[in-house]
Amino acid sequence: MLIYAARHGQTEMNEHNEISGVTDVDLNETGVCQAEALAKKLAALPRPPRMVICSDMKRALHTASIAAEFLSIPLVTDPRLREQDYGRFEGMDRLTPGFLQTKHNFAVRYPGGESMLDTAQRVYACLDEVLSANADTDLLVVAHGGVLRILRTYFVDMTNDEFFYYNAENAAFETYYYEEKDEDLI
Repeated sequence: MLIYAARHGQTEMNEHNEISGVTDVDLNETGVCQAEALAKKLAALPRPPRMVICSDMKRALHTASIAAEFLSIPLVTDPRLREQDYGRFEGMDRLTPGFLQTKHNFAVRYPGGESMLDTAQRVYACLDEVLSANADTDLLVVAHGGVLRILRTYFVDMTNDEFFYYNAENAAFETYYYEEKDEDLI
């Protein structure tokens, strides 16, 4: 099974380098064009996705809807794929020192928000369930930068520094291969 993991298209907050976590904003004009280009790239693949699962936040849902319509495939939303809650850092510049310091400490919650471990727990639970239920279906997962960073660790080992510096570009996707494990062999 193939999993295509894509970040949503650009928003005004992305364009201005603002932390948008749980702030529910839609795509800007550039983001819509990026989502359309993403859909065309996915359609041109030898094995395009046959189902989309995405965050229920506007920017991810809009991106996923464009792809699902273009590919004529079903779309399912799951709130566990929402972006991390960055608490009081929502709307601030991404280079804000306190934000970056907390980003280095996976078990520390952003003031008024979630820790990276909180987010990973819900994202991993979602992936476990979705992959088990759709083991024979190539999937497109549309989510957010922080969620895709965590999703990557589900398939690829990353050092703390690799995790910290990993960045998914707007409307870009990565491909992962998933094979269900035989429980009798474990």
